[in-house]
Amino acid sequence: MPLAFTPEFYDNTNKKRQWAAFCVKNATYMAKTEFNRVVETLKTFLVPVVAAVYETALFSLQWMPAVLGAE
Repeated sequence: MPLAFTPEFYDNTNKKRQWAAFCVKNATYMAKTEFNRVVETLKTFLVPVVAAVYETALFSLQWMPAVLGAE
């Protein structure tokens, strides 16, 4: 598992601070979202692709676009 997808990364105080600053800087066009939620969403999307590449396996899943936070 890549470090960026682990709690060690997304629970890091400095990473959370960097993400909060990014959200403030870009507040005019994005909603504030908790850093761990963003990482978990990316993890759900990317890990199957990375695993298929790593295993040189066929990847046949399809992405169904959704808006973050629209659950």
